[in-house]
Amino acid sequence: MAPVIVNQGILPLGEAVEDPFLKTAQQIRAPSLDYILKVCGPNTLSRAETIESACHGFEEMPSMKDILPFINWTEAIYLMAVLFNGRKNPYFLDFAKSSDLKGVLHNACAMLDADARIDSASVPNKFEAEHMEMNPYSRSEKNSMFKRVSLAPSRHTERFMSDVRQPSKRYVYVPYHGRLDPDTVVMYYQMNSPRFDRHGRMFETDRKVVNTKFAEQIKRIFSRY
Repeated sequence: MAPVIVNQGILPLGEAVEDPFLKTAQQIRAPSLDYILKVCGPNTLSRAETIESACHGFEEMPSMKDILPFINWTEAIYLMAVLFNGRKNPYFLDFAKSSDLKGVLHNACAMLDADARIDSASVPNKFEAEHMEMNPYSRSEKNSMFKRVSLAPSRHTERFMSDVRQPSKRYVYVPYHGRLDPDTVVMYYQMNSPRFDRHGRMFETDRKVVNTKFAEQIKRIFSRY
């Protein structure tokens, strides 16, 4: 009997299986700090700010809690990074307001080239079990993420789209002496006054501390789900 691939497992045709999309938010566990840093590391995306953008995306889009049961962790982290940066752009916001869920996800994945970047990431053996647990869905089928997300209840996808259509906020380090407004957020969980060179690049030693703080914040957000 020919096998059928279900949720990255192989079962004989006709055998009853549990629907992989019945996974609930309560089953989503917070990833380890080391795993977050590995997935968001410079070898998996060309920009060092991936973890920062993803962290702010999770902070601003609480609706991701309802979408997470339908997507992989790697998809979630990069989707949050791309959407946070996209929502800084008024052209993207105009597009999101006139588009639907499929259009937004297709646009986000096109901006990211997610399939190539995520699947090319090497996962050390010590993270293999966690990686499989955090990424249970097969991604071999085209548009598989959209097809999975589209199975979420409409009230969840509508809330997600409502968050997507909101502009990103501005995040500043402590101490901050400028004007505070509703669109400015002081990152009290971050290190004080990271150093930058004359080209605006953060010192490598400070970047490691800052990235760890962002990973800790992502873990805190997941622990509340």
